[in-house]
Amino acid sequence: MSLSNLKREKTNKVFELQELHERSQSNFTNEDQKQWDNLKLDIDEIESNIRKAEVREQVQKNAPFVLDQNNAHKFLKGQTSRSKNILGRILKATQSNADEEVRGLTSTGGTTMIPADRIQEVIFDLESQNDLANAGASFILSEQNFQWPRVTNKGTAYYQAAELDAITDSSPTIGSVKADLKDVAIRFIVSNQLLLDSSENVERILQNAMIEKINQTVLEAVFSGSGSSGQPTGLDNLSGILTVDASGGKLTDYKYHIQAVKKLLDANMRMENLSVFGSPDSLQQLEYLTDTTGQPIMQPKMIDRLGQYYTSAIATDYGATTDETKLYLGDFSRLLVAYQGPFTILTDQSASKLATEVIMHYRFDLLYLSPDSFCRVDNIETGLPA
Repeated sequence: MSLSNLKREKTNKVFELQELHERSQSNFTNEDQKQWDNLKLDIDEIESNIRKAEVREQVQKNAPFVLDQNNAHKFLKGQTSRSKNILGRILKATQSNADEEVRGLTSTGGTTMIPADRIQEVIFDLESQNDLANAGASFILSEQNFQWPRVTNKGTAYYQAAELDAITDSSPTIGSVKADLKDVAIRFIVSNQLLLDSSENVERILQNAMIEKINQTVLEAVFSGSGSSGQPTGLDNLSGILTVDASGGKLTDYKYHIQAVKKLLDANMRMENLSVFGSPDSLQQLEYLTDTTGQPIMQPKMIDRLGQYYTSAIATDYGATTDETKLYLGDFSRLLVAYQGPFTILTDQSASKLATEVIMHYRFDLLYLSPDSFCRVDNIETGLPA
């Protein structure tokens, strides 16, 4: 259904709701209540479809796209690349420069610049395939040293004891986080025969391979980036983050999840915004939990409400004997993944191998708007529960 028709349908449903309210003010029956509830459900569904239609309409236009947790990653994950596989097409064009869109972008030195008007779309593709976006993180274009404001002290409210008393300044503190972009490069070798002989499918495959590697790099940086040696600062090294210590124990229940959520709620986070990231080992431990009769243990309702993601980007070699892992909980809408364009692809012909060596170069940094929006569960022993 078109966007205009959806909006018209919503108007009609709202009008029905108003009519029901006016008609039933004096005697609201059980049947009226049922009709009221059904209309509310219809309106909620229509509003959801309107949001999806608005996203699709904006994606179809070649216009600037603002990426945040409410955008297309919720609706378009896994669908056709918005950038029309520009990365893969550039790689294939190293052997056959027949693609008008990429013709002339490659220098004699073998460096290809992603067109400026396509950079936003490349970032859209990165976001649409990254679980950080599903958890609420925003992927944005950024300049080096650009600063984002943040509230570091919310101040206090003032009760007016008497009329005309002056309102005391609540003294909020406004600070900022600054983008210190890091240089990252990905290198791999592609057979020239593959580039020459394959169908256009190879463009999608090559682009997906690059995006998957970029996203893995970003995820690893979010969790364990050292903040030194050219790396962004990850949650393992973020000052001010909340922590829970599992003391070398396995996940034999959900108590560490509950402790972490409680700390986040104490820090005034909203339950509906929270997500948890863990390693595949953590997922395995939780899925093996059973009661005394061997039946699987259900998650507590609190944990069931969390967005839950498991990734190999979270290590399992923490601890003195390299046999520990971690969980990361928090409001990931307070995380910005800042990229700077243009992305570049450097190519070099490996004559002895009849192959093309490819280096993809990009810059990014991680900006945390409030460290106490995140809680790390440390020292979880790996392996199955006893």
